[in-house]
Amino acid sequence: ICMDPIMVIKMVIAEKGIKKQTVASAMHLTPQQFSDLLSGRRILRQTDVVNVCEALNITPNELYGFTETR
Repeated sequence: ICMDPIMVIKMVIAEKGIKKQTVASAMHLTPQQFSDLLSGRRILRQTDVVNVCEALNITPNELYGFTETR
């Protein structure tokens, strides 16, 4: 099951109690650019994927909601 990465970002921020400004800074975005990303006014670019995964300490698979099934 593939999830919307924006929803995953919001869930991880809420679960880990991370400030959005901290994530924005780690992604090399302004708080406004990060807000635009979360609201859909900015698209999630390939470079954003790498940066947001590092900022949230998650994998790209986790970002897109892919889980290992055996």
